[in-house]
Amino acid sequence: HLADLIEQLAASTDAKTINIFSYSAGAQVTAPALAELRVRHPGESADELRRRFRIGNVYLASPDVSAEAFYTQYLPAFRDLVGRTTFTYHRQDPFLKASHRYLGEARLGRPSGGFGKAKELAWLKQGAAHPSVDAIDLEFACVERPVEFCAHGAWYSNPWVSSDLVVLLRSGRPAEERGLLEKPDGTGYYFPSTYPDRLRELSTTIGMN
Repeated sequence: HLADLIEQLAASTDAKTINIFSYSAGAQVTAPALAELRVRHPGESADELRRRFRIGNVYLASPDVSAEAFYTQYLPAFRDLVGRTTFTYHRQDPFLKASHRYLGEARLGRPSGGFGKAKELAWLKQGAAHPSVDAIDLEFACVERPVEFCAHGAWYSNPWVSSDLVVLLRSGRPAEERGLLEKPDGTGYYFPSTYPDRLRELSTTIGMN
C-alpha cells in the first residue's frame, strides 16, 4: 500500500520532492515498499525511476527491521532510486534489544555485538560506503556529550538529532555537510561534542537561522 501511495503521489501531484520518514517498526513497511518500486519497474533504469518518483530523502529513525533483510534485500534494490537514505543506530537501544531477543534477528537500528557481529559489521561498512547512504551511530562519541542519545525516540527527544533531521529535510545535504563527522572505522557518522557550534557555522550556507 505504501508503494501504491508513492506511485500515486508521484503521478498525480507536482511535488518537487517526496520525502519519506519512518520510525521504529515503520521501517518494516518503508524498506520493502521502496524495494517493491524497483520490482514493479524492472525495465526502467535507476535514473528513470528517480525522475518518475522524485523521492528525495528516506529517513529511518531507530529502525526495527531485520538488519540482514535490509542490507541484503531492501537497500540494494532501492538506494539508487532515492536521493539520500539515512538511518540511525545505537547498540544500547533498550527497545531494539528487546525486539532482537523476541524476534531472534539483529535489528538495523541496533547492531547486536554478539555472535553475528563480524557479519553485521561487514554489512554496515558496505552500506555506509555508498555515497547516498548516511548511517548515523548515536552511541559513538570521542568525548562526553551534554545530551542523551540512547533513547529509542532520540529523533524527537534529542535536540541534536531532531535538528539534523530538519536540516536534512530542508537541504538534502550529506551528513558531513550537516555538521556530523565520519567514524574512524568506516561505519558511518556521529555527532561530535562540537555539533551545536558546527551547526551554527553551517546555518548561513544551508539557509537556516
